[in-house]
Amino acid sequence: ERAIMLPRLEHPTYPIKTPVGGIEFRIRPYTNREEKVLLLLKESTTEGGIVDAMCQIVESCSFDLPVRAWNLPLADLIWTFIKIRSYSVGEVSELNYRCIKTVGDETVDPGQKCNTPIHYELNLNDIEIRNNDVLQDIDLGSGVKMRLRHYTGNDIIRDPEDQNTDAQTLYEMVVCIYTDVESNDKADIPFEEFEDWYNDIPLNKKVEIERFLAQMPSLYKEITLKCPKCGNESKLVLETVADFFQ
Repeated sequence: ERAIMLPRLEHPTYPIKTPVGGIEFRIRPYTNREEKVLLLLKESTTEGGIVDAMCQIVESCSFDLPVRAWNLPLADLIWTFIKIRSYSVGEVSELNYRCIKTVGDETVDPGQKCNTPIHYELNLNDIEIRNNDVLQDIDLGSGVKMRLRHYTGNDIIRDPEDQNTDAQTLYEMVVCIYTDVESNDKADIPFEEFEDWYNDIPLNKKVEIERFLAQMPSLYKEITLKCPKCGNESKLVLETVADFFQ
C-alpha cells in the first residue's frame, strides 16, 4: 500500500530573551505532544514535580536553547514557561479564592468566615522579577572572588531527603574562584580541597554568601482581592509556581 504523506503542520515561533541570564532563543505554543505533560503539571502536588513538568514543556517547546531547560536559572525557567503558556492559551490566568474575613460577633463565633468565592484574572505580563540586581560575584578579600550561579530546576527537583552540609551546598553553587591573575573553574576543584578552603572564609563573608543564596531572582506579583459580598479587601503576594496557575 502507498504510504500517505500528511501535510506538515507549521507552528509560529517567537524570539525571547530571558530576564535573568539574558539567554536568547525561540519558543512555540503547546501542541498535542505536550498534553500529557501539562496534565502532570496540573496534578503534581510537590514543587519538584511541578518544576520537572515545566522543564519538560520548556525543553519541548524551545528552539536553539543553548542549555537544557533543567539548567536554566529558576526564574528564567518559570518566566519562559509563562511566555509559552501566554502564546498557547492567552495572557490571563484564572485564579479563584475565598474571602477570609471573619464575620459576626468574634466573641461568640471566632471561627466564622465570610467564605464567599472571589474570582481574579491575572495578566501574566504583569508578573515582575525581583532581586535581579543581586551580584553573583562575592569579594572574599585578599584579592580573591567567588562567582556563584543561580538556583536551577535541577536544584528544586533534587531529592529532598538529600541533606548537604553548608560546604556541599555552596560547592554546588560555585561557578569559579578567581583573582586578577588566575581563575579556577568549579570542575577543576575537588570537593575535599574546596571544603578545606571553605573553612577559611571569614564569617562576615559567609553572611554575604548566605544573603545571595536567600535573595535569588524570583517572580513576584502582589494582588488585591475584593470580596463581592462583604467588600473586604486583602492583599496577596504570588511568588511560587503554584500561585500563578490553578
